[in-house]
Amino acid sequence: MGHLDIGPSFKFNDDLSIQIDGAAQEFISLFKFRTGTTRVQYNGQRLTLGVDYDEVGDTTIKFVTRVPVSGRKLTMDYERKI
Repeated sequence: MGHLDIGPSFKFNDDLSIQIDGAAQEFISLFKFRTGTTRVQYNGQRLTLGVDYDEVGDTTIKFVTRVPVSGRKLTMDYERKI
């Protein structure tokens, strides 16, 4: 399943898995997001903003406690910045 857009400001299931290389901790979204609206899932597990990852600017998330492993699934929902 690809991403799903609902209206001009919501973005669901932005698949960031292709960016996982086993070393990277930062991942870039397809669109700019509004601060505090990201919801990240890593391999089906919902992560917590400020604990597991941080938002860096309006396009990037950075993992705080782990480095994602190649072959795993990383998706992000967010409210698009318009």
